[in-house]
Amino acid sequence: MQRHLFLVTLGPVQEFIASARRSRDLWFGSWLLSELSRAGAEVLLQPTFDSQLIFPAPSSDDPSRLTAYNVANRILAEVPQGVDCEVLGKAVAEGVQARLAALREAAFANISWHADHPNLRTLALRQVEDLIEVTWVALPLTDDYKASRNRIEDVMAARKATRTFGAAPQLSGVHQPKSSIDGSRESVIPQALSRAAKANVEGRRLLYRSYRADYAEQLSGVDLLKRWGAVEAQEADFPSTSHFAALPFLDRETVGDQAVSTAFARYLEGLRAAGAQLHTLDRRFQRPLTGEVDAAILFEDRLALELGQADVATAHGHLLDFFVAATNNRRPDPYYALLLADGDNMGLAIDMQNSPEAHRMVSRTLDGFAARVREVVEQEYSGALIYAGGDDVLAFLPMHTVLGCAQALAAAFQQQMAAVGLGAKTPTLSVGVALVHHLEPLADALTLARRAERLAKELPGKDALGLILNKRSGAECAIRGRWAGGIFLRRLKRWIEWYRRGRIPDGVAYELRDVHMRLTSLGQCDEHALTEHVLAEEALRILKRKRVRSEDEMRELDPSTLAFVRAQLGLPPELPDGPPPLPAADCISVATLALELMVAREFAQVMGPLAEQEGAD
Repeated sequence: MQRHLFLVTLGPVQEFIASARRSRDLWFGSWLLSELSRAGAEVLLQPTFDSQLIFPAPSSDDPSRLTAYNVANRILAEVPQGVDCEVLGKAVAEGVQARLAALREAAFANISWHADHPNLRTLALRQVEDLIEVTWVALPLTDDYKASRNRIEDVMAARKATRTFGAAPQLSGVHQPKSSIDGSRESVIPQALSRAAKANVEGRRLLYRSYRADYAEQLSGVDLLKRWGAVEAQEADFPSTSHFAALPFLDRETVGDQAVSTAFARYLEGLRAAGAQLHTLDRRFQRPLTGEVDAAILFEDRLALELGQADVATAHGHLLDFFVAATNNRRPDPYYALLLADGDNMGLAIDMQNSPEAHRMVSRTLDGFAARVREVVEQEYSGALIYAGGDDVLAFLPMHTVLGCAQALAAAFQQQMAAVGLGAKTPTLSVGVALVHHLEPLADALTLARRAERLAKELPGKDALGLILNKRSGAECAIRGRWAGGIFLRRLKRWIEWYRRGRIPDGVAYELRDVHMRLTSLGQCDEHALTEHVLAEEALRILKRKRVRSEDEMRELDPSTLAFVRAQLGLPPELPDGPPPLPAADCISVATLALELMVAREFAQVMGPLAEQEGAD
């Protein structure tokens, strides 16, 4: 008998993760899928089967290194001779389902199920039981490892294309609306309770206490698992998108200020008196001012979701008093960042491995990166990791730290992968960042993050950063640039700093965009193509006549600012000591300049003004 390659996948992935309305839904859905994969991998490591993991592979031989934050939804293993792969496949599926059942029971035990509707709980149980699909294939492992691996991937694709479709779980006599989250499963919330929640505040609070559902939500058993599921190491709940949007404000306005703390305590007391549902956070997400309370309460539009009409007016008054007393009526900006990262050319790197041992070394390198990701995201940059499996990362971040986090992740990935010894073919990390309003549907934010990542990966050579700003009022702005050389990121940070210092007029980006569109349109109509050089000179002419406020007077733009812009546009310096133009491959168009300034302006607005003595050009 000979050894076998054994490949197992868990699904569905994208549909399950994307069907999320709250940040907690997204986080727990991602964690759950990884946790179930981990349970499957642990079955392979049992003495009965004594298999060796190829992917994932812990960076040490200790199986406890497998965590739900570093296991992807696919597992590749080397099975020793004498092991019946059919028995193994069945054991893996049973291990996954057993772990799912345990998590389901723990979550559902906390729900106040209505005794008048026991069939709804039964339906919820069946919906979760039917959630995960475990698919496995096994093939003899030949001396040609690359051929064996390619073959097993082909067999897995064929197996998925011919899988058996079962009927959706349902109960006779149960007529429920569909889930408002995924639209496919039936809701398991009693409709009398939903009607009461729409009728009055007490009904709304009862619905939330019983099911953690908002008054307009219909939740299935799978949705309830995401709302009530618990991670053993997690002390409390996951932050809302509004919390991340508020973090720049909290860090900027409240550090060590007793007046701010006193004003916030009064506001919090008023909210509690009004009966607001205050969401508590895990310790690692708490801030000095807000403590265990989610910072969503700093946004007026979030209060309307928690309170009745009369209480909202009172709460708004308390919030206004806080802003006036503590921050001279400054408010948090309503945008946060969703970061999505993926390794470049990983398939090529794996194809170059000619043995399970070599492939395992790549997997261990990726495990080392995944272990570092959480520290970078949460401890160094005030974010919250949703998922880090292999070369994939998904995380929430506040806008004022997301650029630094993206750069740190790219550097950490490059440092880890250098140990694989692939030389010029060493994989790099491309990062997509969506800058989104805190009330934007999460499914839309995820779509935007994927587009930003794709934007980065479409650059030749990849190793890039893509950013998409989705303003609620205004056109979408998309920019990108490569990590190599640091030109793009340094330029973007320069724009941000200059906006914060008041060295760039507030509306100039939009004027540059309009001029570019108008002149380009005229050139096309006259059948005379305008060269980028002409457009660049016109952009400089506009900038030269702009004025910025300096202390109590209006002044022209600093000559160093104009010289820097000239160099970025590829124009020769006007003065002998001016910076030389960037190489053609690195210089930008007027259209790109306008977009970069729009994005930089949003970052600057979030970060707040910068005194002239702070920072450095």
